[in-house]
Amino acid sequence: MLDPTVGIIPPETDLPSLVTPRDTTLHPLDYQIIYALHKNSRRSISDVAEELGISAKTARRRLSRMIREGLIELSMKWYPDASNDIATLFHLRLKPSADKSKVGFMLVEKYAPNVLFFWRFSNLPDHLICIVWTSTMKELRDIRESFESEELIQSFVPSILYTGYIFDTWRDKLLLEKGHPHTEQPAQ
Repeated sequence: MLDPTVGIIPPETDLPSLVTPRDTTLHPLDYQIIYALHKNSRRSISDVAEELGISAKTARRRLSRMIREGLIELSMKWYPDASNDIATLFHLRLKPSADKSKVGFMLVEKYAPNVLFFWRFSNLPDHLICIVWTSTMKELRDIRESFESEELIQSFVPSILYTGYIFDTWRDKLLLEKGHPHTEQPAQ
């Protein structure tokens, strides 16, 4: 990379809040439930409950609350080189006349289910990165050609993801500290 550009993702202040947290406290049992699902989120809630020595009803209620309150994010580890899917990052340069706060939402709506999500940058106001999923190269070509005819897009560069790496973050460290069943929890 000869001249890398760093984009700063702004807080989404223009989106209506879908969740208004009431109680944002995660209790030791919440961390243990998250820890139990951390490596395999497809585990049944009854398996998690059995591992933790609680009822399935309690585990389900606590997990549902964390999801409903927006206290946890659910995701999956995905490696593009191990799937038959084609994931492409489109680096879009928007025309000056484009309403930058609405273009991404328009693309997601118009090209659903292929356009998965997008990022805007506060320091790069005419740029957008759009993540596109396709199952064939023909389908990707069709979307690329359609992007060329979009009035609000000045230019774009597609970058196909062909490998992926997952790195631990501060969230993983926190989960190990607070959720591991062999870790002593401070009295509250």
